[in-house]
Amino acid sequence: MNQRALRGKTVLAAAILLAMTGAAGASAFTAATRSGSAETVILRDGARYLELTYYDWGPDWSGVARDQEAEELDGASMAFSYAHVLDATGAPFTVTGGLAKTGADTLRFEAELTPQESSDLTMAQFSLRPASAFFGDDAVEAEHADGSASVRDVPLGIGRLGDDITELRLTDREGRVTTVAFDAPTAIALDQDMRMILAEDAFTEGASHALGFTLTLPGETAYYPGPSAAPRPPDWGQWYVFEGSSPIPEESEWSMAGWLDRPAGRHGRITRRDDQLVYNDEPIKLWGLNLSFANTAPDNALADRRADFYAAMGVNSVRFHKYADGAGWAGILSEDSAAEYDPEMLDRMDYFVAALRERGIFVKLSPVFITPLHRGDVETVPYRDEFGSGDRVKVGHGALYLSTEVQDLMIRQVTNLLTHTNPYTGLTYAEDPAVAFFELYNEDSALFFGTADRIENVPTLRERAAGMFAAWLRDKYGAEEAWTEAWGADAINGGLLPGGLRDEDWAAGRVYPFGNPWFYDPDNLETSQAPYRQRLLDTMAFLYELQNDVYARYEEAIRDAGYEGEIIYSNWRAGRAMSHYLNLHSDYRGGVIDRHNYFGGGGGNPFYFNNASMLAAPGSGLLSSGLHQVIDRPFMLSEWIHVYPNEWGAEGPAIIGAYGMGLQGWDVSYPFQNGDDGTFSAALGDSWDVTAPQFMGVFPTVARQVLRGDVAQSGVVHRRNVHPPSLLEGRVGFEDFTVQEGDVQSYSTDVFPAAALAAARGVNAFTSEFQETEPFGLDAYRDDGVVTASTGELAWRGSSDIRGGHFTINTDGTQALVGFAEGETAGGAAAEITLESAFGVVYLTAQ
Repeated sequence: MNQRALRGKTVLAAAILLAMTGAAGASAFTAATRSGSAETVILRDGARYLELTYYDWGPDWSGVARDQEAEELDGASMAFSYAHVLDATGAPFTVTGGLAKTGADTLRFEAELTPQESSDLTMAQFSLRPASAFFGDDAVEAEHADGSASVRDVPLGIGRLGDDITELRLTDREGRVTTVAFDAPTAIALDQDMRMILAEDAFTEGASHALGFTLTLPGETAYYPGPSAAPRPPDWGQWYVFEGSSPIPEESEWSMAGWLDRPAGRHGRITRRDDQLVYNDEPIKLWGLNLSFANTAPDNALADRRADFYAAMGVNSVRFHKYADGAGWAGILSEDSAAEYDPEMLDRMDYFVAALRERGIFVKLSPVFITPLHRGDVETVPYRDEFGSGDRVKVGHGALYLSTEVQDLMIRQVTNLLTHTNPYTGLTYAEDPAVAFFELYNEDSALFFGTADRIENVPTLRERAAGMFAAWLRDKYGAEEAWTEAWGADAINGGLLPGGLRDEDWAAGRVYPFGNPWFYDPDNLETSQAPYRQRLLDTMAFLYELQNDVYARYEEAIRDAGYEGEIIYSNWRAGRAMSHYLNLHSDYRGGVIDRHNYFGGGGGNPFYFNNASMLAAPGSGLLSSGLHQVIDRPFMLSEWIHVYPNEWGAEGPAIIGAYGMGLQGWDVSYPFQNGDDGTFSAALGDSWDVTAPQFMGVFPTVARQVLRGDVAQSGVVHRRNVHPPSLLEGRVGFEDFTVQEGDVQSYSTDVFPAAALAAARGVNAFTSEFQETEPFGLDAYRDDGVVTASTGELAWRGSSDIRGGHFTINTDGTQALVGFAEGETAGGAAAEITLESAFGVVYLTAQ
């Protein structure tokens, strides 16, 4: 970056500059192994091509404690050694092996699993995942030991490729063939990847399990077995080791600690006023981060280091997530019950909450990611073992809505914490105004896929769901003849249902609310699911009402425990169109709207993956979550980040800070997640890492901008009208679209495209009658590829290159140039910024 004279006297400058470097040499393919493991990614021309990973599960998909090591042996090979223990049985086992380049286009892989004790397990496997380059029909051909062959399309679904595979042939969309030749016939399961099985169902002490194969790529391949072998960029001499002081001394001009009003809650509670959060009778923005599992209960010294670090970086709220997911590493629960807490771990969390509170940092409580059941919980949930075996099992998505016993357990768990007096504050958690939010349930909905799975696989919940739905249908239709006429005879005990559920009987009070977002999708309701249309509309209505009842019961218990703060119902989504907006309306009934989204990582759609940048398409990726915002509710994004590997993490806080918290008027941001030592991360590599310097390095400037309100909220507001009763008739009034792979999601609509989020505020409005929605006139804000915000403070230039695009901020308090803008100059009130790096995030901020 050129140094230019700054015309303001009180301006701080911050810059994160990254140089883009091409692959070394002329190799068409590059393979690189992640430090400390056998996980290897193969790129073609810089884009993901194939990925090799390892994973395992104990009995009934239970967890495994993993300790992984690897070393580079030379410039072309590596060796790994994993020492693992099954959580459910305590059985230890090792996995050892290596990967080496054996020819110009070949890689040789070997692994051996050796149990030290006999045990049941689900599976130990190495996965091979083809990326979007292979998407198409018959892209995978498997040769079996008997000489036969089978083919599969990519993306791969769920199933079994075979138990005796001798060779795989993977053909990409340009006709290039990659082969995997196995040393011995190998069993391969499918779940979006090819799971090459080392051991399955059980293993026996002293018996080893081997996997070996030679992978031949369709072109010369460079292999880097670790960071030491990786080539250095041509300008390596200009790079330096990041050694940011942490925490930033409070007297430093960079520190944000003095900006936080201490202690948190000294003016009372944060409350909701229409679409804003208010504190001390003034609007407040919360710029936070996530901590999960036992990271919510560090020792006291680490608690103080973290609190100091977060305050210095401008963090004024922390989401405590999954602290009640289990014991030990999994949280602060006792070993015996999900409703009881380990006294030592609870005391550590007490101290940490008090340390954050003292520094002006509010807390959000988010207890679980799907309720865990411990051995002792069989007294509350007598059918516990129907969910699985082991000391700790998850009830699965959807179970909360069908099981009053699981609800009872969660209510006991929450009440026990809320009525507990924190000895370091003298307040119960219910009384403490520093506890700004309580989240009922993370990432679930009765309208999501899990409910059908629980009905199919948990006998007690299957019987209960069938009885509840039958009673609901009696209330609606009155008589069997009216029900049969409405649904159609073919919809009852028909092809929509798995074979085990085709015993529906009106007289016996047995009808299954079996559905999922794919069934509910309006395109499918008009085609493949047309014979079941009324059945599915009734199923949506029943599950929507059931979800509302469960949340209301849960909220009442929390209020009875004395908590008067903000409550969030859940933060997930349920498909698109009717099911999506019914779920959104259910969450709307609770208050603050909360959602999750991620960007980057590996996988399918080339725009959203393959080291892409959100800057290429205005409004895309994380920012498109704003299409879930509701006109008279505050909005938060409580999980988001660029998933590793992705180089452009610095763009995330910049986009969310300027466009989300600023132009769109969002209220809370919690990127996911932390396991820090009270400082920046020492190395890159975790899938989600808030304290990585290329992500958190911009916090002091972005936090200043957010907390000060530098970027104005748009006064131009587009309403998308949604009438809940019409949803139950199959009418929305506009089209919405979703691109999703796991947690990575992007949204748009035909009346307010995602790109419009770069221009004006877009919100949903729940109406008392059906109303059409007028399209937004984006062209008024778009010129020559640049979308200019209605406020005039932001301008975003997109790009046809997935690693392109940039935007500028020009306000009295903040000036910035963000993205791929080499050679570009951005003028503003404080200075001109000229970027000489291929990618940069450059901020000038008033003190």
